[in-house]
Amino acid sequence: MPWKDPQKRREYERKRSQDPKRKAAIAKASKESHERRMQRPTTDPVRARRIARVNAWNKAHPEKVRLFAEKARLRREYGLTLEELRSLFESQEGLCGICSKLMCLCQRDGKRGKACPTRACIDHDHSKTGRESVRGLLCDACNNGLGRFRDRPDLLRNAVTYLETSRRALKAVG
Repeated sequence: MPWKDPQKRREYERKRSQDPKRKAAIAKASKESHERRMQRPTTDPVRARRIARVNAWNKAHPEKVRLFAEKARLRREYGLTLEELRSLFESQEGLCGICSKLMCLCQRDGKRGKACPTRACIDHDHSKTGRESVRGLLCDACNNGLGRFRDRPDLLRNAVTYLETSRRALKAVG
């Protein structure tokens, strides 16, 4: 049905998406569709062979699979290519944008699949999407710190004020 007022259409779509009966129907259809997809490889021999071949290749080439996944994640989440990430890393001379700690661009530490402790994190603005959301590269500690303050400069300023006044108070007491 054509809508003359876009606001009314948005309101209608919002109410429709929150309808519990509709949500239950979508969940049921989604579950049934998933179950059919999971049964397909066993019933279709061509598909089963293809999946086995892909799984074997993935197992034989884990580094290529990891690189492909990383490229896809960078493109999907930040709109960046691996070359653009390397260029950003080089422009910061491999140093954290806040504390100047030396960082690396490795994927894993190679032992138990844990993330490297010196790996660079992509700092981005959550209110924007794509390439314009990327602000720079930070170490894990600084990235977590900004995240804990919810990217709000006013909270960071309050934290700085608190730290400075508490130091002065301790010096006055001691």
